[in-house]
Amino acid sequence: MIPSSSKSFFLSDLVSSRNYDLCVLAVYDDGTTALTATRVIGCVQFTTEQ
Repeated sequence: MIPSSSKSFFLSDLVSSRNYDLCVLAVYDDGTTALTATRVIGCVQFTTEQ
């Protein structure tokens, strides 16, 4: 988990010449049901270089 105050993060141990899908989700307390909820902030696809 990345704190909401973070402006960036670092991905490590990626394999070269590989396709990846990365999505960032917000996790928050749903005040109505008292359950944890998630919301998609955004997704990106990328390929690592050789």
